[in-house]
Amino acid sequence: MIDNSIGEYGICVDDMENGKFRYLIAGKYGGGQVPEGMVLYEFPESEWAMFDCVRPIPEALQSLNERIFKEWLPGNSDYEIGGKC
Repeated sequence: MIDNSIGEYGICVDDMENGKFRYLIAGKYGGGQVPEGMVLYEFPESEWAMFDCVRPIPEALQSLNERIFKEWLPGNSDYEIGGKC
């Protein structure tokens, strides 16, 4: 887990096909066997954006999500919401 920096990222994943939304604690996959109980996701660069969230959780995450959907996303023509919202 240390080699792959598990815990460095929080990732929101829409699984609308199964009616789920997941928040994952993640890291950079450096290769090798995926530990039991963990899942390997691969995201093409064109399908994600990265934001810093450094204040206490959950308030920081809620505030960041609000800013993404009310400020960043509507004003950024290079990105659009994927899935059903």
